[in-house]
Amino acid sequence: MVALKLKKHVFGKKAYLKTLEAFLALIITFAFVLYLIPTPENDVTQDTSTLLSSMIKRETFRVYAANLTTCIYKGENTSINVLLDTELKTYINYSICLQGDIPSLPRKKVNVESVYITGNLTDRNDRIIKLYYWE
Repeated sequence: MVALKLKKHVFGKKAYLKTLEAFLALIITFAFVLYLIPTPENDVTQDTSTLLSSMIKRETFRVYAANLTTCIYKGENTSINVLLDTELKTYINYSICLQGDIPSLPRKKVNVESVYITGNLTDRNDRIIKLYYWE
């Protein structure tokens, strides 16, 4: 009888290394592309980045801010809310507080702006007002 010899295909170690090298190159390329792609800017920040600095120029806002005693949230019926609601878009929620007050904020990305308000020569009433806002 004739014995048949079966040929075994033996892949070399170099083939595995080439495959591993290709996967590593793919992962590094993917990571580099993700790093280069810019992340979009927060829409809320773009809409309100200079809100307090523009609002502080209004006499009525300064009067309401000078009389602020506690944190005020969107939806409360106060005079300062009327001013802020006209400036902010409807989908933005906010809270306006004095420096030492801590508002109850949601577990979301919350942006904050602050402005320093001083009194006049006869009535010195220095305050830091903070506007917290989120979507």
